Amino acid sequence: MDMPIFYRGNFLEHHVVVNKFEIPNNGIDDDQNGFVDDHVGYNPIENVGQQLPELPDLSQNKNFVFYLKLKYSAFEAITMVSYFDLAAKSQAFLDTIDKEEKKSIQKFENLSHGNHVAGIALKNTQAALYPISFESEKFNSTITELSEEKQIEMAMNTKFREIDLDPRLLPLLDKKLKETRQRLNRVESYLREKKIQILNMSFGGDFMSTFVGLSLSVGFQLEGFLDEKNASIQIGKMAALLLEGNRELYQEMIERSYETLFVIAAGNDSKDIELSMEDLPKVQAPNAIIVGAVNDYGEMAFFSNYGHQVDIFAPGVNIESLACDGSLMSMSGTSMATPYVTNMAITALEREPYLLPEELKPVVIDLMEQR
Repeated sequence: MDMPIFYRGNFLEHHVVVNKFEIPNNGIDDDQNGFVDDHVGYNPIENVGQQLPELPDLSQNKNFVFYLKLKYSAFEAITMVSYFDLAAKSQAFLDTIDKEEKKSIQKFENLSHGNHVAGIALKNTQAALYPISFESEKFNSTITELSEEKQIEMAMNTKFREIDLDPRLLPLLDKKLKETRQRLNRVESYLREKKIQILNMSFGGDFMSTFVGLSLSVGFQLEGFLDEKNASIQIGKMAALLLEGNRELYQEMIERSYETLFVIAAGNDSKDIELSMEDLPKVQAPNAIIVGAVNDYGEMAFFSNYGHQVDIFAPGVNIESLACDGSLMSMSGTSMATPYVTNMAITALEREPYLLPEELKPVVIDLMEQR
């Protein structure tokens, strides 16, 4: 479950499952399985089969190559301070180039996440791939309209901890939670329909991204009855409540989907999960594995979340895998560590195909600890 998978022309093409009974992009549920246009994969946000956006061509773009070197060298940093220094340099370089070229670079990097994760998870396996695109192209296209400095400035206002949510915002919160419930119900149905045994979840909601998302999607609705300062505090409160509500919905969905093993990224905030405002990484279930990241020396990566809720750590620094155009690129994060564990789970299941998720989980953890 990730960004769309661009499978044509790379080894993922041999793994992806094509639904031959579904005609792509005709807006009809041809096989009457409850999923429209699920020719290849499914997008529970848009409630339609996976749609592949057009890719920017950056194959000869020297600025893109230089930017990636700057950005991912930051993940080799030892501390958050040195990381932010290096990350700021990569962002500063990006701000010096043409606006359209910058958008193309950000889009390419964003769309490569799914391929990169899938490439790690499926390497040297015979597993079938059912892409679940858990993303919104509309949100991803608008998130960059706010500068990183503005995002941090807005989200660092912690006064929301001291207040109650304005009653006038409760309908908006309820709407957001209803949307999450609907999407997760669709995911649950898809897992059951396709009999998916392992689901990699290299994503999760943190406070920053949730705050910015709400600012972009509901901020304009606050005009007229809240000034900018109080609106920011109220959005912070709503973000915290939304994350807690989403966590409960994830927990319920995962517990109901007991025939699937969920492999979940711990997150990249360098925090104890128990003390952080996360949603998905806080899930605890017999059929869920929470994964943190280590570097090449086996030390916990400085960015990785940690704590008793993390089940296992795996390599997550400068990991090479597929980009969206089929080339190779390096990425870092617990997003990369998670499919490493998924790959181990696939391998274990190929050897012992009758293991239930709650039986597979300790086997995978034991195998990881032996490495």
